[in-house]
Amino acid sequence: MPHEKPPKVSVCVLAYNHENYIRQCLQSIVEQEVDFDFEVIVGADSSSDNTHAIVREFVETHPGVVSAIFRNANIGGTRNYVATHALARGEYVAHIDGDDLMLPGKLRVQATFLSDNPDFVGVWHRMKTIAEDGYAPDPAPVTAIEPVTQRVVLQRGFAGYHSSLMYRRDKKPILRSSGDILDLHISVELLKNGLGAILPDVLGVYRKGVGVMANDREGVRRLVTEMLDHYLGLYPEYRSEINRCAFSLFVREALTGSRGAMRFLHTFLISLTWRTPLSVCSECISLARSAFTRLYSYLVNR
Repeated sequence: MPHEKPPKVSVCVLAYNHENYIRQCLQSIVEQEVDFDFEVIVGADSSSDNTHAIVREFVETHPGVVSAIFRNANIGGTRNYVATHALARGEYVAHIDGDDLMLPGKLRVQATFLSDNPDFVGVWHRMKTIAEDGYAPDPAPVTAIEPVTQRVVLQRGFAGYHSSLMYRRDKKPILRSSGDILDLHISVELLKNGLGAILPDVLGVYRKGVGVMANDREGVRRLVTEMLDHYLGLYPEYRSEINRCAFSLFVREALTGSRGAMRFLHTFLISLTWRTPLSVCSECISLARSAFTRLYSYLVNR
């Protein structure tokens, strides 16, 4: 019997206590209009709600397209991510969390970009953000594709929305085998292998304030500082970029009155370089510009 031809794209979905969102998420995937085959792999971690039942509905109604791993015991987001992505067979792999949505054209646009740009190992896109109160303003229009490198990610502390990432499977990031990881780690490891890009297209919807990470801010702070300290030793050539990132995070946390700001202050201090004064000035300007942009967008969309 001949081997089944693998799909062009694999979509990996992580689901955990997502009964209020997973149906919309999966529906937005299976309704994607493309001219290639794609598969959907759901990593359904052990949930205390109705998530598994909803996922089973899609497995049954979309045979050959949707499959799932149902966990009887909770293994956590990191192990679920690694195990689910390990099953992907497509040339390209898209990731989405079970509380987010794809907008029409997402898979087609990103797969076309990777096909047309062989030097790029991953591509993100912009997303609409739904706040906890349901408010979802349209993001400011952007026309240019934004290139992304390891240097850029380590300076900003992120690449793009994690639920917007599509990458080449043969350039899959090699992740650390123990402990929790964040989007930062995935992006830095992926971009070891080449360039990344953020498309100006708004091709997804991100739910703010939902999920484990949103409810464990102290855990996130700990992981971010752990990652930055790790990369400070691994990539000394990016010391100035990490210094700027740590300062930015320190200021943001300090402005909210969070005691977690001290974590980022420590990383900032141990990463000091002769370029730090310029980095601080640049970041202060960037923070002020970002605050003004958010205020303007809020007032315009009220």
